Amino acid sequence: MAPQTELVDGTCCISNLQTSQTIAFARPSRSQRCACGGRRYRTTENGTLIDTKVNVTGLGPTKDAVELVKKLAALPEVEACFAQRVAEFSLGKALKSDPAGACFKKDIARRFEASGYNVRQLLLDLTQTDAFLYLPKDR
Repeated sequence: MAPQTELVDGTCCISNLQTSQTIAFARPSRSQRCACGGRRYRTTENGTLIDTKVNVTGLGPTKDAVELVKKLAALPEVEACFAQRVAEFSLGKALKSDPAGACFKKDIARRFEASGYNVRQLLLDLTQTDAFLYLPKDR
């Protein structure tokens, strides 16, 4: 039976430990190093079949990590979360601690969507914001 978990509403990304541990079960079969130095995937561990299926409430059952990532990537919340994390990294601060952060997050998410989720355009758009142009001197 596949592990059951759920996405947490109102948060950016999946952050609670239970969800992270459950989703870890969806990883593709673990790889091991071959004698040739390459990697190959195995489907068993200590004689037991590796079960990569996971059932996430709101997404439904998935057979492996690839299917899980495809389902997650199709969610607007995940796309907005990605844009937020890129912005936070670029600015060097958490947006939730910034009074104007909520407005900025929405603006960046809107721009990211309008660009067709083009990461290069997201980075360019970030450099054109007041938040980026007027970074404190210590950053």
